[in-house]
Amino acid sequence: MTSAGGGRLWSTPRTPRRLGSSCSKANHRAQLGESMAKCGSARCSNVSNARRCRTSSASALAIRGAGGTGILSGSKCQSCGSVTSGYGRDNFSIKCDIVVFKKSRAQEGPAGPAAPRPVSVLPSDLNRHLGDLLETGKGADVVFEVAGHKFSAHRWLLAARSPVFNAELFGAMKESDIAVSVVRIGDMEAGVFEAFLGFMYTGSLPEMAKEEEDAMYQHLLVAADRYNMERLKLICEDKLCKRIDGSTVANVLALAELHHRRDLKDACYEFLSTPANLTEAMATDGSEHLSTSCPSVVKELIALCSAP
Repeated sequence: MTSAGGGRLWSTPRTPRRLGSSCSKANHRAQLGESMAKCGSARCSNVSNARRCRTSSASALAIRGAGGTGILSGSKCQSCGSVTSGYGRDNFSIKCDIVVFKKSRAQEGPAGPAAPRPVSVLPSDLNRHLGDLLETGKGADVVFEVAGHKFSAHRWLLAARSPVFNAELFGAMKESDIAVSVVRIGDMEAGVFEAFLGFMYTGSLPEMAKEEEDAMYQHLLVAADRYNMERLKLICEDKLCKRIDGSTVANVLALAELHHRRDLKDACYEFLSTPANLTEAMATDGSEHLSTSCPSVVKELIALCSAP
């Protein structure tokens, strides 16, 4: 006979007989199919020791095995204590205490090493150190003269940041015997060059007054294009796109055309697509500069306005 318990099937072969028959003609054998104690799933196992007997009154008998104690319900023999079924010819019941382990000891294994304690890593302060180097001028080997102002710098850093400076400072000047070279830069304001030089050392722009931002970003865009500083060009383009208005759009459009900034040019066209904005822009001095420096843009604007 097969019964279920502890998540397993137990096979218990027995010889059927009638109640009250002679025990000498019946051979009762209760065997549990496997030892449940080994896997920790049940506490009943290894019931054996079949006996010959005669049954009498119905009772319940506790049977001990290697893993614990089970209870068989049925008839108990007065002479030897054997049990027969109390439910009929081929049935009996087994009561078990079930113990379920979430994880076996074999699976647990030895405890692993403790997780390492996290280390707090500070952000990079390279830009601060390079900014200090620019401010102190320690080890400077080149001086720039811009609009009557002098700025000390380091050729190795400028050459690493700009391919144009690399060609200028380590090309013709490399043959010079002068310990500190002097470079004169025209067509740039001193304040613009100072902000530009600071960006080359630190990767950021200084704080500036709001009324100065439009002009500063326009001048820095020109300087970034001159020395091929792509990231600075994108920063200036983004700032100018967000600050377009009727008083500046003509100058910004000319700047976008001359320095090949397509996104900035599209932003200007979008702003000028509104008739009121176009009228305001054409009344400014910037429209004259746009007409003389970028006549092709004016033609594009006329075509844009005349389109249905």
